Amino acid sequence: MLGLFLIFVCGIFSISVNFNQFLWNSPPTLLGTLATLVFLLTWISLSIIMGWQEKKLFNLVTTLYWGVGLMAYIVGSNFPRSILYSVYSFVVLLCFGPLYGLAYFLPIENYLVLTLVLAFIPWVLSLWAYFIGKFLKSYRKE
Repeated sequence: MLGLFLIFVCGIFSISVNFNQFLWNSPPTLLGTLATLVFLLTWISLSIIMGWQEKKLFNLVTTLYWGVGLMAYIVGSNFPRSILYSVYSFVVLLCFGPLYGLAYFLPIENYLVLTLVLAFIPWVLSLWAYFIGKFLKSYRKE
């Protein structure tokens, strides 16, 4: 529960630091990049802990979180004048706002490609960290 709270706090902090750059699609600041890295490290740490505790539901939740965010972006960007635009904007901000600092390292101009990469990186890191935690637990038993 503490891990989820830390992800929430780091995510809100990263969103607040990255908000203007994210909103106007301008390059992230150094502080925004650092906030994103802290968010990712917190997410990875929680993934390792969940792997250690063998919480199998965590992988499903992680996949749904990043998948829903990605689908919201794809659907919402194709229907910008729909009534669901505010819902789409909120979901995209929650999912990808904390990660916008990674754009500092990614010279990607196309926003759709950047969003795909921003969804893929934490999802893969999360799954990887989960299995590392699981491996470390099994290695410690031997």
